[in-house]
Amino acid sequence: MSIWERLTPRTWDMVEDAYPTLGDMDGKRWYTVMYGYEYTLPVIQSIKTAPCFVGESYLAHVRVIENVEREFTGGGIVTVEEPFSGTVAVSFQGQEYPLTYHTDTGTFDGPVPGPSPESWSLESCVVQYMVIAENQRGISTREYQVTAYKAVPTVLSVEASDCAVDGISVLRASIVITTTPSSEITLEFAGNATADFLGNTYTLAPGTDGIWSAQLRAPGKTSWYMEHHVYPGVLTASSGEDATEADFGVRVRELDPPAAAALYPTSGIFICNDCSPQFRWAVSDDGSGVSRAEVSLNDGPHQSAVIRCGEACWQMPVVPPGPHIVALYVTDNDGNETQVERTMTGIWLVTDRTNNNLSRLQALLKISWSAMTDAQRQEWTFGTEQDTPVISDRSNRGAYNAIDLNRVETAVDYLGKRLGEVGIRIPLEVKTDWTEEDSPTGGQMSRYLANAAAVANSRPALLKKAYDYHSAFLYPPASLPDSMRQLSADGANRIEAALTEIEKLLNWVHVFAWYVNVNARTWDELEADFQAWSDMDGLTWVQVQVREMVIEDLAAPWNVFDPRYPRGVRL
Repeated sequence: MSIWERLTPRTWDMVEDAYPTLGDMDGKRWYTVMYGYEYTLPVIQSIKTAPCFVGESYLAHVRVIENVEREFTGGGIVTVEEPFSGTVAVSFQGQEYPLTYHTDTGTFDGPVPGPSPESWSLESCVVQYMVIAENQRGISTREYQVTAYKAVPTVLSVEASDCAVDGISVLRASIVITTTPSSEITLEFAGNATADFLGNTYTLAPGTDGIWSAQLRAPGKTSWYMEHHVYPGVLTASSGEDATEADFGVRVRELDPPAAAALYPTSGIFICNDCSPQFRWAVSDDGSGVSRAEVSLNDGPHQSAVIRCGEACWQMPVVPPGPHIVALYVTDNDGNETQVERTMTGIWLVTDRTNNNLSRLQALLKISWSAMTDAQRQEWTFGTEQDTPVISDRSNRGAYNAIDLNRVETAVDYLGKRLGEVGIRIPLEVKTDWTEEDSPTGGQMSRYLANAAAVANSRPALLKKAYDYHSAFLYPPASLPDSMRQLSADGANRIEAALTEIEKLLNWVHVFAWYVNVNARTWDELEADFQAWSDMDGLTWVQVQVREMVIEDLAAPWNVFDPRYPRGVRL
């Protein structure tokens, strides 16, 4: 297209009105009547640039024109804009960088170098440039400024997946290029990304989702004991001479569950007359360590157990007689769990016989066995609310029969073994398989009563185990019947009540012995556990256990451990 055709279109009538001397040109073009022309100096209309980055070239886009004066034969001069026909360059630091004209854009374009990394700083990030345009009439210049940005790799996020020991952790990182000084410019990262983890270097690869990733080999040991429970690593993203580091951590978990084994009670039975035995398990975990222990009674809600010195301890509440399932759940710090179950059978000793029971028995005696109904025979044999012979809490309390003998002998045997565990050994000969056909002899009944008396009279020795010497010296022998002949309801009650007291005392001594043990603790720790302890001047438990402790009755709230609980004082 000619220059004149780029002018604002005009009709020839308009031209004749403007220049009457031209006359009728019969539709000829303007350029057929002109002659002569003269260029003016270059006119730099606009300068645009792409973002400038340190150490890289950027594109400059410059629009330059020249005004041309044209004279017509009939008179008159027209000034028009012509494309610039000269040369255009950008001057920077004493060097000129020529630009090339592009007809499709009408601009002079070309790369211009940015400042070098050595010369760049935040204080001097604005750089001066000059455009030089030259034609036949001379040179025109125009200065412009650009902000030189420093491209910096930026780690937006980095995360390593949890894994098992000797497993694989997947490291994922989102990395981009950002600029400084502050800018909204964000570019795709195309540099190198590496991860240093436990002495090994891993190269991250970009994915189709723009996330860089690598697979890390985990060690054969849990990370629980590391700071923040993770193995540390460092991600390095580099682009050119710039690099950015970001920390990450790998949570490595062991796979082996904790170990748990029942320690106490050693027997599968216990006396449940208002008694609350303590359960203990040895718990350990060689990897991450034991985190918590919980106990469920008969599939009920979980209750927390106390963990100390490698043992889990739980105080069983008072329960009715019968079988009870006690389940321990031990969890380590890596989330692995072990379950240990025990089935314990509670025995209820009969301590509440009355004369009414005797009256009911006498009424049954008036009915012959052959004339008794099944319900009357059940009542005669076991009682009206009987579950099983061994665990009876409502055996026929008007009579003393095989069920009573087996229950008491079982309790004596059980308590004798418990006493032996705390160092009080009593020679016992028991019989726990009495039947209805047996006819007890006088010697057997003497042995029976002597066994019960030997167990009941162990209380002073038990109190000495708990360092309650004062009560031990004052406590009289157990009040038991002198003979099994013409046994009264009260005498039968006293036999089983004395055994119940030994069970309660054993439970208390056992709790006391567990807290006060050779795993010496300071008195600050002791006072935190038992708020009623007085200041012991930093003495350890062992010292107090051996030399400086007496036992007193303890007021609320520590009366949960019936009947007594330790309280230390200075002698």
